Amino acid sequence: MREKEFGNLSREQVRETFSFLYQGKTEKSDLDDLIKQKREKLAAVLDSVIPWSLFYELPYPHLAVFYFLVLASKTKVKSILKSKDPAQALFDWANSDPKPPRGFNKWDTEDMGIFLSLTMAMIFNIQSISMFRQHWMI
Repeated sequence: MREKEFGNLSREQVRETFSFLYQGKTEKSDLDDLIKQKREKLAAVLDSVIPWSLFYELPYPHLAVFYFLVLASKTKVKSILKSKDPAQALFDWANSDPKPPRGFNKWDTEDMGIFLSLTMAMIFNIQSISMFRQHWMI
């Protein structure tokens, strides 16, 4: 295995990370269109959102694992964590066009609100890491 140049990430993995961030920003317009179509349902979900700052009390690695447990199976998360290069295993999984979380289509409004809160906590942590090289802390 090559020596990592940026902490736990190689130069290629840093590029891939920024590629994912850029892709998310460019796909924002798709989300804007979906929000316009589902305005009433979104209002109900937003009414059930718990403050995402509650998730800041979790150490960031625990928050990240918890988030990926929602997105993927426990078996998949364990295999990523046990691999020789977990960062690369995570990139490989993300590039494999992963399926939505199991039962996602059956989530009620409260489940969607909790997931949105968790997603916002992850987004703000990622932004904090990219800007300040540290995650949010209370």
